Amino acid sequence: MRKIFLKSAIIFSLFLLNGCEYTGVEKSVSSRSENLNELGVYSGFSPVEINILPLTKINIGNKNSEVICVYISMADRFGSQIKAPAIFRFELYEKISRSGEVKGRRVFIWPDIDLQNPGDNNCHWEDFLRAYKFDLACDVQKNRHYVFQVTCLCPSGRRLASEITLSAQ
Repeated sequence: MRKIFLKSAIIFSLFLLNGCEYTGVEKSVSSRSENLNELGVYSGFSPVEINILPLTKINIGNKNSEVICVYISMADRFGSQIKAPAIFRFELYEKISRSGEVKGRRVFIWPDIDLQNPGDNNCHWEDFLRAYKFDLACDVQKNRHYVFQVTCLCPSGRRLASEITLSAQ
């Protein structure tokens, strides 16, 4: 009985000397995560490309109320369509036919739309399309062609742009 008591006392004292530190998975995960550069991990998921979707068109109403319905998709470096904070700038140019430079004089520029606030960002996000939707009032002439350009200013400082030709029918 005395030997059992001595053995258990020795084992108990070894536990006390080593402390109660857990050296399992949780510690190794936290040490690895400290070594990661957080910005580097998430930089692959920031926007690297924007596209104006083919759904974009000029809608001409009954009382000369023209609206350009714009659909913009953002993609990360993996090609996935994403939602991200940004500032959008929209410009409309005359289209010059049979020319090396199709953009003529600028017809209209809208005030920048800031989508860095989550509430504002959600207002323009169309989840089923995985794209942003904007309705921009404009004054265009019927039976004319225009070059529509969007510029996206990302919080990282990156500037992305895309353009499309639109017809006012």
